[in-house]
Amino acid sequence: MLKSGSALFLPTGIILPLYGGGAVPADWTLFTAANARFIVGAGSTYAVGGTGGTGAITPTANTAGSHTGALGSVVIGGQWHADSNNPAHSHSWSAITPGSPYSSFRLIHADLDMLSIPQNVGVFKHTTAGFPGMTRYVPTSMTRLLKADTAQSEGATLTSLTTGATSNAHRHGSHLSGVKGAAGNMNPKHVASGLYGAHGHTKTFTWTYDTYQVLLNLWYFAASSGKIPSGAIIGMYDNVTPPDGWSLCNGSGGTPDMRNRFAAMPVADSAGASGSNYVSAATGDSSSDGGHAHSDGTVVGYAGLGQRYHVLTAGAHQHTLTAISQIWLPSYYGLAFIMYTG
Repeated sequence: MLKSGSALFLPTGIILPLYGGGAVPADWTLFTAANARFIVGAGSTYAVGGTGGTGAITPTANTAGSHTGALGSVVIGGQWHADSNNPAHSHSWSAITPGSPYSSFRLIHADLDMLSIPQNVGVFKHTTAGFPGMTRYVPTSMTRLLKADTAQSEGATLTSLTTGATSNAHRHGSHLSGVKGAAGNMNPKHVASGLYGAHGHTKTFTWTYDTYQVLLNLWYFAASSGKIPSGAIIGMYDNVTPPDGWSLCNGSGGTPDMRNRFAAMPVADSAGASGSNYVSAATGDSSSDGGHAHSDGTVVGYAGLGQRYHVLTAGAHQHTLTAISQIWLPSYYGLAFIMYTG
């Protein structure tokens, strides 16, 4: 949009990030509806003001884990032991909520048409080479998604979590080996119908992020307010029909296609799109521990003298994890991305 004299200005209602913790500039107002959410481009799948997100991922394991544990005591006439009639069992883990790497900013919107950019108010650019006199925001260590919040901060990627289950009792079958009392009674001591052997496994679940995103460079005036630079200015808007002189970022007319995509700020001055909106957890084994003791059943006859049990180290085994590959989205808020095209 152009003012008289061909001066570029920021239109009423444009939404921009505020760098740092300073005061909100005059004639701008905090935009709080998106707080605690990642900004995704509206105009196709997502509506302006639309919210959502996938939430947690629940890892599971199969029902393997068969194992045999030897009894730890010798009694009259021989030795007891337990076989693996029915020790197969499953494990489950608590739900895991991944968290994409982010840079959060307070978002503000213009209450009036603006002929200049206030100090620390940022605009985006989707190509390399900066705006003269402006400073580029550089996130630490990695590309980060744009997130709205009450303060500026960064969050690291949650790439793994060590967790485990501490229950999962299961059965062991009864078995007798050479134990025979004077009365001729066979004395099965390890009871198949009893559920014993509660134990835990730990596993470091890992996943990779491949979020559908467009890399946008964020620029702001660090020292004072400044003239709005011409060309390729990108901001956010609460309507998919932009003001005169501005175009929806839909991939046409030289605009990047921000629809259905998250804004991501790179460490290096670069631009481009990548990703496909999913997080996948690695398939692997749970830890190869799981050693545990089983209790004895009721003593029957004098041939059952002595305490019989699984030795503590018996029964170490692994479980194969069920692969997790699912569409996953962070908690999002939809806004239209608009670019000045004259």
